[in-house]
Amino acid sequence: MSNSGVAPRTISVINTVTQTVTSSFPVGNDPVAIAFSPNGTKAYVANNADNNISVINTATNTVTGTIAVGITPAGIAFSPDGSRAYVAIIAGGITPGSVWVIDTATDTVILSPITVGTYPQAISLIPDGSQAYVVNRNDGTVSVINTATRTVVNTIVVGNGPVAVAISPIGSKAYVTNADDGTVTVINTLAGNVIGTFNVGTTVPDARSVAFSPDGTRAVVVNGGEDTVSVIDTAIDTVISTIPVGQAPNKVAFSPDGLKAYVVNRNTNDVSVISFAPIVPPTSAAAPIPTLSEWAMSMMASLMGMFAFVRMRRH
Repeated sequence: MSNSGVAPRTISVINTVTQTVTSSFPVGNDPVAIAFSPNGTKAYVANNADNNISVINTATNTVTGTIAVGITPAGIAFSPDGSRAYVAIIAGGITPGSVWVIDTATDTVILSPITVGTYPQAISLIPDGSQAYVVNRNDGTVSVINTATRTVVNTIVVGNGPVAVAISPIGSKAYVTNADDGTVTVINTLAGNVIGTFNVGTTVPDARSVAFSPDGTRAVVVNGGEDTVSVIDTAIDTVISTIPVGQAPNKVAFSPDGLKAYVVNRNTNDVSVISFAPIVPPTSAAAPIPTLSEWAMSMMASLMGMFAFVRMRRH
């Protein structure tokens, strides 16, 4: 968990079994995002006010280096194989932003930045790593990047003030939260178009962070303006419950087993833990057991068929 602000801030490590903070250590100024490598050995933290990335060894919980990037880094996402990390660079929010690519083996920036929309705040990759989705808050759009050619191949119009994006575990759907609308835009990633929009929250439109559960059956959206989270049934893209949390929540993440969601509350300096019951898939209905009369009729039909067959053979 990153503890943001303009002064030098820290990362807190939470033991998810005991639900306690086990350690905290300093990173740069205003850490606004954190991402973990797929194998869990490394984490990158975007220090918004320092224009760099802190590199963390997760085994020792220490900063092992910093990577200079563009002006005001925001979202970070690793490629599925862990070889690359993609960083959304706001660049002041007036001119077009960009995405910078980091070689995670050497912790260095490689190639040239990829130009996207204005004020890019978050980035997420589909499971095969072939595309990256970048939300541009000031444009109300999502830039879709082909990671092989490093070009924007699609620009999708979403709601007002998009700030976060999450891709479903199977990669067929993206949820984009629109802070100014209090809505979630649903994108079909296979077709590259919007297939729906639904409201979250109940009073103040301020949809923030979003996360899918590991099995993809649920998603949680943070409603920063009303101090709640919305739980979504992803099969029907519908809010099924609204849960109060701490003050000014702005980030959410699921535990690997999907049974807990952790919500960071900015104003109360704490984390709300939401527990979920396991989702048990429906079992197929057992074949009905025939009644005695049904069984007798079936046997009679079989005997009559055999009798007819024997008569035909005799003739």
